[in-house]
Amino acid sequence: MNTASLLRELDDMFPFASAGKWDRVGLQIGGFDREVGLVGVCHEVTENVVAEAMSLGATAIVTYHPLLFASTSSLIAGPTPEGRALRLAAADIDVISIHTALDVATPGTADALLDRLGLRASTTFGPVDDDGGADIGRIVHLDNTTNLRVFAAAIAEVTGSPTRFAGDEDADISVVGVIPGSGGSFVAGAVGMMDLFVSGDIGHHDAAMASASGLCIIDAGHAPTERPGVEALYDAVCSVRPNTIRLTDDPHPWEG
Repeated sequence: MNTASLLRELDDMFPFASAGKWDRVGLQIGGFDREVGLVGVCHEVTENVVAEAMSLGATAIVTYHPLLFASTSSLIAGPTPEGRALRLAAADIDVISIHTALDVATPGTADALLDRLGLRASTTFGPVDDDGGADIGRIVHLDNTTNLRVFAAAIAEVTGSPTRFAGDEDADISVVGVIPGSGGSFVAGAVGMMDLFVSGDIGHHDAAMASASGLCIIDAGHAPTERPGVEALYDAVCSVRPNTIRLTDDPHPWEG
């Protein structure tokens, strides 16, 4: 198998063309004709991931978060995304990014999180881009109502990280929306669609607006809400390339 073949297999499962227009998915570093040996899968290409991939002799990394996201005009050595890209290119290690191609796939990142909660989506949330595109996120109609504190505890258990929440703790919750990762821009659209919105990176003003509108919010963290999706990505890569390992450095920066 060469890199082009691996890309085709991944594209079949998580079509790159369906990713957000603003996203950076597909081959970021490498060459299409390179022979693929050991493949590493990671959440994000951190310093530890680069070191581990090089020490184990990986020939390719499949990462959920893109390594290079912002435009760059130079690759300078150092502990930066550009520096990591330089080291990986010098070591002939390809980098393939999946990100929102996995988010909008079926099953996708939100489905993986819901599966950990023992839930199944009823429908999708809405388009990944402001002007349309494939749908991201999931909406669930619960069989039994719950409340905010109970659902927050369940989320914390499956993600392995503390949560914070806003809203009426005792209000009945029967419709839940989930967008793993950074969901602050989707809060306004969630008002009136559901009782509870679960995501990460939700700002003060968005949470206050939601609470005033009767929408409960759980901010379970950017990386923690994505963890089940990254596990699903690892399983998917293993299914097409058995010589695959999990590079386990977690990019979550917060403590407590």
